[in-house]
Parts: sequence; structure tokens; C-alpha cells
Amino acid sequence: MTKSKVNIIMFTIIFTSMLISVLTNGFLVFQGIQYAVKICLETMIPSLYAMMILSELFISCGFHNTLGKVLKIPAKYIFKSNGQILTIFLFSQIAGYPIGTKMITNMNENGKLTKKQASILSGVCFGSGPAFIVSLFENKKEDAAAVFLAGLLSNLIIFTIVSRFMHIQPESDVSNAHKPIHISTMITDAAVKSGKALFKICAMIIMFGGILGLKELSFLRTITKYKYSDIIFSTLEVSRITSIFPYLREMLPFIGAVLSFGGICVLMQISAVSKDKINISYIFFIRIIAAIITWLLLYLREIFIPIQTETTAVIYNESNNLNIETFSPIPSILLLIMTFMLLISTDRKTKNCRK
Repeated sequence: MTKSKVNIIMFTIIFTSMLISVLTNGFLVFQGIQYAVKICLETMIPSLYAMMILSELFISCGFHNTLGKVLKIPAKYIFKSNGQILTIFLFSQIAGYPIGTKMITNMNENGKLTKKQASILSGVCFGSGPAFIVSLFENKKEDAAAVFLAGLLSNLIIFTIVSRFMHIQPESDVSNAHKPIHISTMITDAAVKSGKALFKICAMIIMFGGILGLKELSFLRTITKYKYSDIIFSTLEVSRITSIFPYLREMLPFIGAVLSFGGICVLMQISAVSKDKINISYIFFIRIIAAIITWLLLYLREIFIPIQTETTAVIYNESNNLNIETFSPIPSILLLIMTFMLLISTDRKTKNCRK
């Protein structure tokens, strides 16, 4: 049996099972999609859209070529790479998951990288970005910084190793000429392209949301009761990690590992962005290694730099109680009563003045 026939049979089985599940458990799919839409509106769009616009401007203006010349010497002697690759690597750590692959794919299309080189670098030029991480952790800035730095360090370790074995050719001295573009046109195009890319990301998140809604089926509930079930489901779609918050301290290394891995949904998005110009299996393997390193770094942090103590836990719980009281409906009700009383008083004064 050929590989193509095996793929067709597997797809048919999966499609049939999903069709039956949707027809018989439509409400669970509805709930999963509803939750995914909420994640897109409250987390993904606010945290990613601005950075994606800046990323588009970064690429369209050719800043990666200019900064590549600046970083040419450290890239050559420290990483055995070229300045443009080092620039893309550094920028991908703050830009978000698909941006690094998009820039690497452009270099592959221009003949500067082979398919194997582009595939390996796409696995390293990969990061959730600080905007998304900060939006997850909100007031816990120390944990957000720790997760971001652990992911960055794991990528840096792998990049340092793989770049020494790929023998990437240095940049040519010929500068890439860019046609002058009006600034308003450039910003508009960046906003539109980012909107389309973000729409694709949200569409994938919503699709996986519907699939993950089926986890409430009776024969799957034993899995959902498992302590690390949310971590497991987050490896399919990374935005589902929001269901873990608020989290226990022991969960932080696993949260960092999932964010470093990115999830199957992100890998599918990267495969779509690359248009089959890279081998996704390289990225999958590299991200597993990066997730392990990230977990180890955060685990060592919890051992050698313990932050959460009983005293801080009490303070944190008290602060949460204060926040809950702050959002109590009582102040709003009192404000309405006072406003109503003020209107009555004003109306009486107006009638007295007329008399």
C-alpha cells in the first residue's frame, strides 16, 4: 500500500469520526467554538495584531538586511552564521510564531538558503513573543519574564549549535534595492496583511476549539480530570493554555514548555505560511527539544530561586479577594440610587423656581 493511499484512508477515518461527533454532539462543539472565539477576541487579537503590523513593516522596509550588515561580525565569529540570519533569529523571538518562518521562506525563495537549511532555521526562529506571554500572566511579571527568557535561552542554545553545522553562505555585498513606497501605503498594506494573517490564526484556533469541545464526551471525561490534562490539550492548540490560569507554581515549567513547543495548530499555520517550502518534521523535532530545555530551565529556577512562599501566597490570595470586592455590583447600584435621587432633587428645584 502506497503512502498516498494510507494518507487518504487516515483522512477518511478522521473525517468520518469528526462528522459523526459534530452531528451527535453539536452543543459541545458550539461551546468549544464559543470559548475559542472569546480567546481570540480577548487575548490573541489584542496581544498579536500590533506586533504583526510592526513585523510586516520590518520586512517591507528591508530592516533585516540593514541590521544584518551591523551584526555581520558577531554573527560570523560567535555563531558561524551571517548577520541577516542572526537578525531574523533575534526578531523572531519577539515577533511571534509565524514571523520567523515567513522571513526564512523569503530567503529560501531568493536562493540564499536550501530547503533543509530553511527547515532547521524555521524550527529555531520560533517564539510566542513577549506580548502574548505578558497578556497571559498579567500581574505576575516575574513569571512572564522567566518564561520568556527560558524560551529565548533554549532557542539560543539550539541556534548556536545548528548554525555551526549548516555552513550558511555570507551575505553578498550587493545591496537589495527596494522601490520607494509611500509611508501611508506601507502602513496600510502592513495593517491589511497582518489582519489577513491574524484572521487565519484565529480561524485555526476556532476550528481546534470546536474539536477540543468534544473532550467533554463521557468516555473522555476521565482524561479531562487528570491533573495535567489542560497541558496535554494545550499541545494541540496553544491558546487553550489560558484554561490553566490561575496556576499552581509547579505548573510553571510545563506552561513554559508548551509555549516553547507552540502546539500542533501553530505548526499547521507555519506549514501553510511556508507553502511547502520547508519540511515541517524538522520543526517538530526541534520544538520538542526546545520544550524540554525550557522545562528544565524553569524547573531549576523553581528549585534554586523559590519565589512563592506561604506569606506571599496569603498576600496574593488577599489581593485577589480585594480585586473581587472591587468588581462588586454594590458600588454600581449605589451610584444609580444616588443619580436617581439627584434627578428627583433637581426636578423639585425646577418646579419651585417656576412657582
